[in-house]
Amino acid sequence: MKNLISILLISLLAIKGFAQQREVDSLANPKAVVIKGFLTDVPDGTEIMLFRRDPLSSMAFSVESAKVKKGKFSIVILPEGWNEEYSISPIDRKERGGNHSGRLIFATPGTTTMVTGSGLEPIFWTVENDNPLQASENIYNKLEKENWIADEEFQKVSDAYKDSLKQASDSKTIKRLREWYASVKEKRRKSDSLNVVMRLEWLEQSEYNAPFASKLSSAANMIWHRDFRNLRERARQLFFKVPEKDASEANIANALQKLYPKYDKLKSGMMMPDIPFYDFEDKEHHFKELYGNGKYKVVEIYGRHFGGWNRRPQKWLDYLYKNYSDKVELLFFNYDFAPDWKECATNKKNNKACDPWIEWSDHNFGKDLEELFSSEYIFAFFSPDGKFLGYRGCLSIKDGIDEYLPFVDVTKVK
Repeated sequence: MKNLISILLISLLAIKGFAQQREVDSLANPKAVVIKGFLTDVPDGTEIMLFRRDPLSSMAFSVESAKVKKGKFSIVILPEGWNEEYSISPIDRKERGGNHSGRLIFATPGTTTMVTGSGLEPIFWTVENDNPLQASENIYNKLEKENWIADEEFQKVSDAYKDSLKQASDSKTIKRLREWYASVKEKRRKSDSLNVVMRLEWLEQSEYNAPFASKLSSAANMIWHRDFRNLRERARQLFFKVPEKDASEANIANALQKLYPKYDKLKSGMMMPDIPFYDFEDKEHHFKELYGNGKYKVVEIYGRHFGGWNRRPQKWLDYLYKNYSDKVELLFFNYDFAPDWKECATNKKNNKACDPWIEWSDHNFGKDLEELFSSEYIFAFFSPDGKFLGYRGCLSIKDGIDEYLPFVDVTKVK
């Protein structure tokens, strides 16, 4: 009877501990994963969410949460496998202001992981446990952190540059600003290239394991976005480490797509590849149809049903169409889901979102266009004979017009 009572007491204590998620450690349940946090500059009540990541699908599923109290939190879960991959982050991303998915954790069942750091951005948190995968992840996180900091600093410089352009009134000042910004971008590009090389070195020294595929995908994305063609072959060699059974894993598939692109990014002086586009009646068209009419081309590349449509610089497009149609051809390459796009086209007369200039759909969700340009919402400029001049984001179209269409009086639009 005493033994039975003892067993019941132990069970009740264990249940109570899991419900409270504070006092349980690996001694209460030898299979439990315990995560304890000690954070500064994090408001009391901030909810910390733990996600279980599926390395085969790149999906993450919330499994547990805890609220910060006096800088501390504690999460206890029962893992489903041995080397499971987790990520941890504050739930309220509006308060964070960051854009990272969370700090990766690889915890061995029956052990405690310590999370320490300051602030609400997980990339700056330190994760410590005895799992060798975590030690490897911590090394890689330093590269992620360096890149994050570089992104933040470059964004500040970029914002200052845009503000300076708005205030500049003479061509000499604008030219000096552009030359200065070009040197800043080149310096950033060299820094990015070194960062990618260090990521590849990490992968070259690592065995294939849970985090390998996601890191390879991340490196491939940087090579593709920054157009580091010289690093492609080195990155491609890493596929030899991937077991055949994992060849179709989501991250590996993405890395393959980025390292073996169908098209290379357009550079100044290049012609647009012969991609098929379709009008409202599904008739096939090609960009080269517009060559030879003596007009510059301004191509908007986006989707009407995507977020951020309120950023569209409608006043600039209307200004060009109304005042410079004899010198400038406007064109919209739309990559909405084709049925949604056709519905918009059907109601063209009553839909203020539709324009009087040419609009074609690529019927391919913009996948080919995405390989040619590195930004999701851009305005690409082409010479009258179809040569690519450059592009600008929707918020900096004025600078693009001023640089590539010098005959346009940009002072008329406020």
